[in-house]
Amino acid sequence: MDKKVNDFSISVVIPTYNAERTIKRALDSVRKQTAVELISEIIVVNDGSTDGTQKIVEDYRKNHPEISVLLINKKNGGVSSARNIGMENANGNWIALLDSDDEWRENHLEELNTLMEQFPNYNVYITGYDLTLNDGTLIHKSQEILKSFPQVKKNFFVFYTLVFSIFLVLYVHFLVI
Repeated sequence: MDKKVNDFSISVVIPTYNAERTIKRALDSVRKQTAVELISEIIVVNDGSTDGTQKIVEDYRKNHPEISVLLINKKNGGVSSARNIGMENANGNWIALLDSDDEWRENHLEELNTLMEQFPNYNVYITGYDLTLNDGTLIHKSQEILKSFPQVKKNFFVFYTLVFSIFLVLYVHFLVI
């Protein structure tokens, strides 16, 4: 399936469950992207949270009308069912997944756009991730592992098969809480 770079619109899907401590940070990392114009919407799927997650997302939506935030509340069914519901409701022609306890580097979408320009015939794109503690201590940097792969270009890693990409997980950052 060929996609044109100028058709690059993203639905960001964020499944969440009891994430009142982290959901705002995840939403901020999307809103503060250097290429925020590529985002068609943010879809937050509240998977039956029993804390203040729903109110935080509702307040966020009211306080940031410049970006479309759709909140879908559902009975708890697990992160996979929440992701699936988010993807089913997505309007963008690309879907970016972000967990509610993770955050993106500010140029993440810009990097993805560059990957699309460099490799227009691919259907899955991923950038590296950093594993950090709450105090900012870096524990692991994915680019160190990826240097051994010949497909590494400018700190990007393109997965040539969907199976391999799923195996290595499609998340940009993983933040230990």
